[in-house]
Amino acid sequence: MPLFRTRLPGEVEFLDDEPSNDNSTSPPQDVQENAPRALLLHEAEKGLEATKNIRDTAAQSHEVAVATASSLSAQTRQLEGIADQLDEVDNTVDKAGQTVHKLTRNPLRALVEKPFSRSKRREKAVKLSGQSVLPSSSKRSQSSTGDQKEKANKPSTWLSRRKEELLGNSTKQGDGHLQTVDSYSDIKDDEVKQILRKQDDYLDETAQQLSELQRVALGMNEEIEKQAEIVDSIDAPEITTKIRYNNQKLKRKLKL
Repeated sequence: MPLFRTRLPGEVEFLDDEPSNDNSTSPPQDVQENAPRALLLHEAEKGLEATKNIRDTAAQSHEVAVATASSLSAQTRQLEGIADQLDEVDNTVDKAGQTVHKLTRNPLRALVEKPFSRSKRREKAVKLSGQSVLPSSSKRSQSSTGDQKEKANKPSTWLSRRKEELLGNSTKQGDGHLQTVDSYSDIKDDEVKQILRKQDDYLDETAQQLSELQRVALGMNEEIEKQAEIVDSIDAPEITTKIRYNNQKLKRKLKL
């Protein structure tokens, strides 16, 4: 079907069905040739920014973990000091109890009374309270720590998969779609190669940060388990009971 274009009032000019060969509206040839390179460079820069953000996040997490581990270590030392002080108090209370016993005992009963050692008294008290002599978490801590150390020696599957996605397959333009290539040697653009190698460096740094973070986490877990053992070993109520018992005996002796 012919096309019409009005030139002047009353005049009509017939146009051909074929489109004009005028190239005034098409982009220059150098722009067409640089389009695949620009797209490839854009994708490489996006990947570089993503890997940089991942590396920075891993570094921040490592700093927070180190600070937390330091706080846990200081807290463990404080608990150890408290446990040592309670041991001293326990020894003092036992000595005071022996003195009170000597002051308040019946002389006739002392002749037939069998002495009991401190260890036997403690074992009896523990048995009556239904508690175990060893902390319940001591056996679990060894097995759980061993399993976690085995996991720490295994490579991170997420990181390996992420590295393959970002660096193992670089991109090139073909048939209007982005296709993958296996190595940097197939890419002719030096700028893109440099960006991809920078991505590789970022991912290596991220892997190192994650490995350090995992070791810090294992150390924190050991500190927490150690604190649990210290807390389980502290028996403040028993010491309080001894002190009250000695005070009551002294009051009866002194008739206060």
